[in-house]
Amino acid sequence: MDNYFYRINNLLNGKFYYGSHSGKKYNYCGSGVIIQRAIKKYSIENFQLVILKKFKTRKEAYDFENRFLKLYKISSLPNSYNIKDAALGGDTFSNNPNKELTRKKMSINNKKRMQNPIERKKCNAFKDVSEERLLELKEKWSKASTGRLNGRAKKVIANEKLYYTLNEVAEDLNLTRMQVRYRLQKGIFKYVDG
Repeated sequence: MDNYFYRINNLLNGKFYYGSHSGKKYNYCGSGVIIQRAIKKYSIENFQLVILKKFKTRKEAYDFENRFLKLYKISSLPNSYNIKDAALGGDTFSNNPNKELTRKKMSINNKKRMQNPIERKKCNAFKDVSEERLLELKEKWSKASTGRLNGRAKKVIANEKLYYTLNEVAEDLNLTRMQVRYRLQKGIFKYVDG
């Protein structure tokens, strides 16, 4: 596998695109939205790929691309197809002139996909969890999200009274959280297991 830094030249208008790639293909023409549109508009025959530098690893190629794009501020040049001075892709959505149309299409496609029970199940992170376990988790999360208790809170016994959070102890006893932690470390207050 070859790792290289390249420049693509538009032979008709003099515009260019810099990037890096890993692979055997020497006809690769970049993944940027603007360069892809230009290739579609002018046809691939009107573009020339020039390999500027080869590297041993993919990381070296991307690091070089990153430094080069930032150093020369390539995206700000008038003839550049690059939209960002960084490797590994640019912000192709916010610079997209059709972003509102794209956003609507994505929303419609997601709604259609979620109406299909099979597709909805594919997106479910808990698809392999049994119904019993799922009910148990839902009950646990429900308890954890009610009132002042959160999933990571530890119960504390201070002055023979049960508190659900450190903040609760601090407020009730007019202490800072740091003072409560100090007393927990010294064994004056105690955490409750479970």
